[in-house]
Amino acid sequence: MVSLMSTAAFSAEVESVVQSNGNAGYMDAILHICDKHGIEIETGAKLVNTVIKKRLEAEVAELNYLKDASPRLPV
Repeated sequence: MVSLMSTAAFSAEVESVVQSNGNAGYMDAILHICDKHGIEIETGAKLVNTVIKKRLEAEVAELNYLKDASPRLPV
């Protein structure tokens, strides 16, 4: 069963998962919540607020997942 969520509720749950599980990053949290609620990944991406989008972008840049981002030296 697919549950409908607002952007605020989805983003709050993402923050909750990230804070409660120190190992989970934003990407893992979003995937977990989408799986838990039966939400497609594309729909979940639309439910993420701008604050989490910026944090997610920083996370994937640190992991060198972005093609356009210049690699960072581990300093």
